[in-house]
Amino acid sequence: MSSIDGYKSLNLDGKGSELLKISIVNTILSIITFGIYYFWAKVRVKKFFHANTELLGGRFDYHVTGKEKFIAFIKASLIMSGVFGIIGGIPYFLSYFNISPLISQIAGVIFFYLLIGLAAPLLTVASRRFTLSRTSWNNIHFKFAGHVKPLYKIMSKGILLSICTLGFYIPWYICELRKFTHENSKLGKIPFKYTGEGREIIKYFLIFIIILLAYSSYLIFSVFPVIKTNLMEAQQNQTHIALEGEAGFTLLLPLLFILYYIWLYIKLYKYHWENTAFQKYHFRCNITVSKFILNFIKAVLTAVLTAGIGLPWSVIIMKRYLLGTIHISENTDVAAILAAPDEESSALAEAIDEAGDAFDAIADFLG
Repeated sequence: MSSIDGYKSLNLDGKGSELLKISIVNTILSIITFGIYYFWAKVRVKKFFHANTELLGGRFDYHVTGKEKFIAFIKASLIMSGVFGIIGGIPYFLSYFNISPLISQIAGVIFFYLLIGLAAPLLTVASRRFTLSRTSWNNIHFKFAGHVKPLYKIMSKGILLSICTLGFYIPWYICELRKFTHENSKLGKIPFKYTGEGREIIKYFLIFIIILLAYSSYLIFSVFPVIKTNLMEAQQNQTHIALEGEAGFTLLLPLLFILYYIWLYIKLYKYHWENTAFQKYHFRCNITVSKFILNFIKAVLTAVLTAGIGLPWSVIIMKRYLLGTIHISENTDVAAILAAPDEESSALAEAIDEAGDAFDAIADFLG
């Protein structure tokens, strides 16, 4: 991993052998307990990665317990059962008013998506508040101070404008969401900053538009063969060649989307980190497409050639590379972080935080 002068990178020093031991124990206990141990297993893995990640001489920690996760799952299951029960009961309720089954089903679907839209901001805030409150660096806890009302405005505006602009507003929507989550996140009492703007990442989405237009053209020619025949004046042998071309394009298209997704993920990963600041210093990120792909190939081969036994090493290879590309300035005032106790707690915040574990489980459930 190449370094950046004046910056220190995140360092994952966990060993694959340690993760393998955890994975074996997790698998055995999950089988014995008929899956109930899954929640403790998930926490153990997260604790492993947090404890083995170092930054500026301090280490991270994850303070959630398996019991918390299990109880949260029970709460989430009860809530979601009630929600789906109501949705499922809508057609039966409307049938008493002699409303057709089709309209009743449509009403149920509309109610479902309306409910998801109304719940999404609450789920996002509560889940992030819970997760950050249970995460620490150098014994200093993270905190999320965001509120639901501003997020409702951001999401409503973002979804509406994205639909009205046929997706062109999505880059601005992404940056507004990032700004909300980042600038309401704190380490101790010191907030993060985000300076990204949609106009700077719109170029990354233009390739998707080109691929989408190409695919749309393909669909038009496939759905309306008469148009295709008139335009190409195909003879029988030419039609055979065209069909072979269609098959090739059909196989090529998913590959193009996969390659584009990897490229887009890396570009946005780098952009978001380099537009995130702590104190007065921006993070730096030196991730590249070529190194990402090389590490991915290395990880896949490690898992495949060992018949799956090397999967823990594969996971560490990718996580170590991704974390190692994130750099923070050496001039960061660590003493200022340690000297910043959180004095902004309140009964309301604690109540939301207590409910956050259930919302976090719901977010995972919908996931």
